[in-house]
Amino acid sequence: RIVSLNFALDFAQQSSLSHIETLDLSHNQIGFLDADTFKQFTSLKSLNLAHNRISSINLFAFSAYTLN
Repeated sequence: RIVSLNFALDFAQQSSLSHIETLDLSHNQIGFLDADTFKQFTSLKSLNLAHNRISSINLFAFSAYTLN
């Protein structure tokens, strides 16, 4: 489990995350999602953001994805 969104983004800058299909960021203290937050996760199929404190999601936070 990735402990926090900040950790995920720091890790993403150093590594290729294109192979990750499931990302569980539940039970963190995530408060907002910036534009293109998950753009490094090109194979992402499942994202769990439950039990966070998200109060703001940028209009383009998920612009790289289509809903299925």
